[in-house]
Amino acid sequence: MFRGEWNLALETLCDILIEEEIPLNLKAYQLLQEVGNILNMERETWEMLKVQVTP
Repeated sequence: MFRGEWNLALETLCDILIEEEIPLNLKAYQLLQEVGNILNMERETWEMLKVQVTP
């Protein structure tokens, strides 16, 4: 899988989580953030999910 495909996969996952308003625990959010940083993606890709993080 090429790097662009990984970016698209993460972007799609984040879009689905946002659209479906699926709650995330902090660890899941941190993993999305870590992968996004590794792929040099824009923070907006996952930052919108911050409001869905549950304690």
